[in-house]
Formats: sequence, C-alpha cells, structure tokens
Amino acid sequence: MSGGFVVAASQTINAGSNKINNVTDPTAAQDAATKAYVDNASSAGFTLSDGTTGQVISGGDTFLVSGTANEVNVAVSATDTLTIGLPDNVTVAGVLTVTGNGTVGGTFAVTGAQTFTGATTMSSNATVGGTLQVSGDTTLDGNLTVNGTTTTVNSTTVSIDDPIFNLGGDTAPSSDDNLDRGVIFQYHNGSAAKKGFFGMDDSASEFVYIADATDTASVMSGSLGNMAMGGSRNTGNSTIGGTSTVTGTSTLTGAVTMIASATIGTTLGVTGATTLSSTLAVAGASTLTGNTTVGGTLGVTGATTMSSAKVSDLTPGRVVLAGTAGEIEDSGNLTFDGSTLAVTGSASVSINATIGGTLAVTGATTISGLLNANAGIAVDSNKFTVADSTGNTAIAGTLAVTGATSMSTAST
Repeated sequence: MSGGFVVAASQTINAGSNKINNVTDPTAAQDAATKAYVDNASSAGFTLSDGTTGQVISGGDTFLVSGTANEVNVAVSATDTLTIGLPDNVTVAGVLTVTGNGTVGGTFAVTGAQTFTGATTMSSNATVGGTLQVSGDTTLDGNLTVNGTTTTVNSTTVSIDDPIFNLGGDTAPSSDDNLDRGVIFQYHNGSAAKKGFFGMDDSASEFVYIADATDTASVMSGSLGNMAMGGSRNTGNSTIGGTSTVTGTSTLTGAVTMIASATIGTTLGVTGATTLSSTLAVAGASTLTGNTTVGGTLGVTGATTMSSAKVSDLTPGRVVLAGTAGEIEDSGNLTFDGSTLAVTGSASVSINATIGGTLAVTGATTISGLLNANAGIAVDSNKFTVADSTGNTAIAGTLAVTGATSMSTAST
C-alpha cells in the first residue's frame, strides 16, 4: 500500500507474533520506538549527582538508595514504592538547622552541643545528656527540678516570687543529720577574701551570724559577728556574754539577768521590782525614787545622802551605833525614848559633860578626877551639904576621921 491506512479509534492492531521491520527512529512524542532506539537510550544512562559528586546510572545498573542508622530510613515495597523517611529516633551528627517551627512529640535527646537561635517550646520531656547553654532569654512555664549536686546561678540580679525559702530538702527529714541551715556569702574585707554565714546552728539550736566562717561539710564555725538593729523584741530569755552598750532608751518588760558587767551611760529607769544577785557598782550619781530591796551587802565607798532610811533588824527606842566592821546595830543597854537617855551598865565619860537637868545615880559612883559643883553639893537632901556661896559644909551625922586633920578654927 503506497497510500497508507488509518486504524479507527479505539481499535487495536494484532501483528500475530510477526515483526514490523524497517521502522524509523521516533521524532514525535507519540511515535513508536524501535529496539535500537531504546537500547541506545538505555545504555547511555543518566547522571545522579549530590551537587558535588556525580555518578552515571547505565542500563542494567542497580540504583541503590541507602539509609543511615538513626538518621534516614529507606524501604521498597512490593508495589514498586520507594519510601524515604526519618526513624522514630533520629541522630544528627553535625549541625541541625531548623528555620521554621519544629515540634518534637516525644523524647528529644542531644548528646553534643546544640544551638537554638529562635524561640524553643518543649511541650513534653526533654533530656540533655551534655551541657545545655542558652544565650538568650529562657521561660519555663512548668516546674524546674534539678537533681544534680551543684546548681550555680551567675546572675547579677535574682528575683523570686516565693516569700519563703525551704532549705534542707524537699521532704521532711527522718533523723537529725547534725548539719547547719542557712546562707553562705562571699565578700572581701579589703585585705583578704572572706566567707560569711547566717542561719541556724544545729548543735545549739540558735540563729547565728559568723563574719569569718569555716565550712566543714555544712557545719559552720567561727567567731560570732556584730549586728546592728533598729529595734528588738525578745519574748524569751536573752544572754549577753560581753559588753552591751545601749545609747538610746530601752524598755525591758520581762526578767533581765546579767552575768557580766553592764555599763549604762545615761539614765536607767526601773519601774518594777529589781533583784540583784551579785554586786551593783555605781560610779556616778544615782537617784532611786521607788522602793529598793538589797538582799545582800550594799557597799557605798563615797558619801551618801538619804532623806530617810529604814533598817529592818533594829529595835525601836534603842540608840544606833557602829558595830563590827562598821555595821549599823543597836543595844538594849542604851535606849532613848525622846526625853530620857538610859544607860544600863558602866558609863565612861573621858571629856567634860554638861547636864542641864538632874543627874540621878542609883548605884555607887567613883570620880577619879576633880568634881566641880558650881551650885553646891547636897547628899540625900541634907545629910551632907556644901554651900555654893560660902563653902560651909554641914554634916548631919558623925564625922569620923582616921588620919591627921588640920583645922584653922573649930566650934561646937
């Protein structure tokens, strides 16, 4: 047939296992291809390149797509399907750069250094096997638990909303570990670095402040430091082992016990009862406006002025005198009722004595010196009298003279 033929639409040509020879190479998209054309195209192959290294895939070659453990999975199914994907656990040996949002629904394990330049949100658990370094701001919406041995915060400013710190563990201890509780701080005093401490001394159950502290496995030691306060309220006992200097007014409403010296530079006002178990030394002037009871000895080295004084072991009506070691005492042998001075026992007068009234002597009297009676002498009214103006002597009884007697005149 020189003019050719056309097969109607939707019809087929059956060559009956015969060949169609002398077919030219195809030029149009819908032209039939010859065996030579196909073999030539297949043997020429194609180049597979990663952008740097190229590899020609020729006819008959096997095109192998290899995966990497924990990085890329490759699978060929029976339906001539090639599947390339990521495994459940992915290991990135180099740098992983994610320019958009990334969501990790399970565990995200990083064994080396990792840099996140944008915002990172973790809605599930995150385990970091190495060092986690964050150069920008970090916000934790959940709880933060640190199970390591040391937590270091190098911030210049730390702000915590919680008004109460819990030290010593997150659960109640079951026994006494004999460790102190508190805060250690570092400072320099101008000549050397120091470590200070304030907190509870476990052994003494006291709150202490140590300016130069030594930390021995959480047991602090050192000399107690000074403290300045605007005010203080003590509901229990207070012990001051050294000097307590009070420059302003202090009010003590409870019992105060001082086991050492106390120096008061201004006025000490005591409105209630005060008990001194030791010596009270007053170097300056003191004014006591209320009652004062001294249970021991009151020693006064200087002059003392008292508007009145009451000594409880004295007896009314007795004259006070200085006893042993200068103690004030009285005696029943010396009394004075306001008008009469009574002396029981001997009385010795070593200088002149003037008696404005009558001297009554009921017992024997011995005068070793001169008796000067300017108004005369009368013994038992008229038994023996000496006249004041003349000196005449009258004896109502017998005058017995045992020795020599000289008389200028004598009359009977």
